[in-house]
Amino acid sequence: MQISDFIYDFPAALTATRPVEPRDHARLMLLEGPAASPRHHRFFELGRFLRPGDCLVINQTKVRRAKITARKPAGGRIELLLLAPYPAPSKLLRGPAVPQWGPPIHPAVPLSACAAAQGGSSVWLALTDKGKPGLRLSCPGGVCATLLGKTASGEWICEFSHPDLNAYMERHGEIPLPPYILKERKKTGGMTPAEADEKSYQTVYARAEGSIAAPTAGLHFTPELLDNLKNMGVAVAGIVLHVGWGTFRPVFCEAVEAHAMLEEYYRISPQAARAINRAKDAGGRVVAVGTTSVRTMESAAAASSGEARLAESGGEGWTNLFIYPGYRFKMTDALLTNFHQPKSTPLLLTSAFFRWRHGRDGLMDAYRCAIDNRYRLYSYGDAMLIL
Repeated sequence: MQISDFIYDFPAALTATRPVEPRDHARLMLLEGPAASPRHHRFFELGRFLRPGDCLVINQTKVRRAKITARKPAGGRIELLLLAPYPAPSKLLRGPAVPQWGPPIHPAVPLSACAAAQGGSSVWLALTDKGKPGLRLSCPGGVCATLLGKTASGEWICEFSHPDLNAYMERHGEIPLPPYILKERKKTGGMTPAEADEKSYQTVYARAEGSIAAPTAGLHFTPELLDNLKNMGVAVAGIVLHVGWGTFRPVFCEAVEAHAMLEEYYRISPQAARAINRAKDAGGRVVAVGTTSVRTMESAAAASSGEARLAESGGEGWTNLFIYPGYRFKMTDALLTNFHQPKSTPLLLTSAFFRWRHGRDGLMDAYRCAIDNRYRLYSYGDAMLIL
């Protein structure tokens, strides 16, 4: 399978730079039935396509302040996206505890010419496209940062002159909007106040802080819409997958199967597991809100019994499950998702689900229809429902 099959052209103007207001007035493309011919609706109509006994599975992760703007020695700006703590070299073999949203530590990952972190500093994994080993940066609040080297998967290892980066980022960090949104805003000369994005780039049900990107299919829900769905007999189960570099790292290799997903933390409570299983047992549909909800359920099912059922006790762990066309879904009966970037793992997962549900490849035809009908794309864009 070639990644070039998952490239499509679109006008840049279709990149949504701001959400629709109200949230649930975004457009909704429905793909249902043998032909799966696109039908065009609004998100607030979602209840028309669900039925009592269905279970809506939402990802309750919350986007954390993970971006910081620093200065190079000559004064140039550089942005860092902080992914997770990294142990100092002297601690590599101790298996230190990390936050649930931090990646598992692999001692085999080499450090490039770095000195052991001292008691007044912190070492973190970060992303930036303007770095070089040994580069010293000036950060807000008088903090210094040094880029030490790169990991095998491309993250920078960065040492900060501050002992508690979580507290520091809470004060000086920013919510990390996708770069393509900021790029299109600059083109049109319309930057949005950061305070507006801090609200709009979170779901209304975000609870567990830990993501560096929003589970964007959930951005369309309002409290009123969720209440209406519950009142009509649709169960709502909250799970957590902290969205990390693994979800949005592009597929660079031509052969799709050669791509390796990076691990991300997930958690399913016993209450959520029971609600999902009840829907399955009673013949209801498990409707995943977003690709992260899909990966959470499919990972948990594989980790427990490998069958179309979750352990009643729920579960948690790290998943690098990579879903692409040919995958056989165990838990997911319907998928509510946004329109994804070319060559991305969420696009491959959505294509896999369409093929599994309808027995043929057809997602890219639906994307072409969306573009012809001027759907708004990506994180702040419109949605599709595959039944």
